[in-house]
Order: sequence, then structure tokens, then C-alpha cells
Amino acid sequence: MKRALRALFALSLAPSAVLAAPVELAPHAATYALTLERAQPRSGIVAAGGEITLRFEGGACTGYAITSRLRLDLTLRRQGERRLEWRAQSWAAADGASFDYMERELINGRVGKAYRLRFARPAPDGPARVRFVKPRGKPVRQPLPAGTLLPHETMQRLIAAGRAGKGHLSFHAFEGFDDGMARRVSAVIAPVKEDAATTRAARPLAGLRSWWVALAYYPPAAKKGDDRAGFGVPEFEVGYRLYENGVITNLRLIYARYSLKGRLTKLDMLKASSDCR
Repeated sequence: MKRALRALFALSLAPSAVLAAPVELAPHAATYALTLERAQPRSGIVAAGGEITLRFEGGACTGYAITSRLRLDLTLRRQGERRLEWRAQSWAAADGASFDYMERELINGRVGKAYRLRFARPAPDGPARVRFVKPRGKPVRQPLPAGTLLPHETMQRLIAAGRAGKGHLSFHAFEGFDDGMARRVSAVIAPVKEDAATTRAARPLAGLRSWWVALAYYPPAAKKGDDRAGFGVPEFEVGYRLYENGVITNLRLIYARYSLKGRLTKLDMLKASSDCR
């Protein structure tokens, strides 16, 4: 569940292959109402609902900061009602050289798993390493592949691909996963027709180009050199309507035994940073 939240933000391309022009991401605060789309009997889920809040700030001069909270209220066939929460904060350098991520899990209001990690990429387009700050010294099996994308880079790549008419991308992404590993992502991108319906909350996005995006995240290699990594059955999938300023609507979080829909209920466009000293 939490891994798909990070995704809010084969034909492997070089990082500059699609980014012909800079893609500016708009600072914003968004709220999404979660509802259960489907649940297989084996999932044990009788009902589900919740909310995602997301705050995206910064820019090309200051880097990008993301604060997010996911609350999920479950009714389970055997365990009854349960509230799960994931709260995360991250900061990424605009050039992708560094990334700091922390996450805390709460179960019925009690703190569960918590961790913090740091990503460093000494050379542009080179391999990157992840180090856990909490729990200190937690091992990471291997460096991240060269060209691995951070959350803001993934958005920029998808938007650039949409503008260029690319229908499919494949790349490695790192979004703060709790094992410190990257995922291979297969992305399908399709333009939204001009007459596609928009909600009242999405009115600030009127007149912007947008695309339907479907992302499949594949599990990492069990060991270095494992050629099976990134193929087979996805760990999870994410779908949404992506606008050219980086805002998303019509969210879907898809797992093997259940899926959730996220409806944009509130959107505030924030002031862009102009600190380029």
C-alpha cells in the first residue's frame, strides 16, 4: 500500500532522450478521497475508505519538498475495523544528486515502522547509493542502477514523453522504498481527449494538457546480476490523469487482491519559489 503512495510522486532511455525542454512542476497542495474499487474474497477486506493529502513545494533552484499522508480505514472480515496511516516527508535536489526521505507508519494511532534514508548520486546519470539513517546501518543489497529517477524526475519524464507523443517508457525509479532498492517501471501514456470531464476541484487545471498514465512497478533483483528482475508480475500498479504542471487526478492504486480509487476533492496552487541566488 505505502509503496504505491510513493509513486505519487525494457525500452530504457538515456535521461536526456525525452527531456528535450525543461518541464516545470507547479507547487500545490492536493487532497484525494479514497474508496474501494474492488476486493477479492481472499483479501479479507469488507470495506475501505480514506484520504491522501499531498503538498509539493520548491522548484529548479531550491529543490523539491514533498509532504504526504495516507489514511486508510479498513473493515476486515476477521480483524474488524483498523486504521492505517503512512506519513512521509522528502527533499530532492533538482539535479537528482541527493534525496532525503523519512516515513512513519501508524496502526490504530500507534507508531509502527519508521525509517529514514538518504540517496546520493555523485555523478549525473551514474549509479547511486542509499544509506539508512534510521535504523542506522540497515544494509542495502546493491547500488541503484545508473539513470534511476527520483519522484520529481519521474513526473518530468512522463510529461516530456506525453508532449513528445511517446506512448511507452521503461526506467528505474526510487521513491524511498523501505528496502533501499529501485524498481523497474513500465509506463503507458495516452493523451486525454479535449472533452474529457473534469471535476470542480480540478478547475485550476482548466486549459492544461493532460495524459492518462499507467505505471507498473516490478520487484527488484533478489541478488546482483539477477536477469529476472523487473519482469513477470508487478508488485503494484498506479494509474492517474497527469497534467503538464505535475498535478494528478483520477488516481488508482492497484494490488493483486484489491484496488482503490482516489478522487481529487481539493486543490490549492501554491506560490512558486523564486530564490535562485
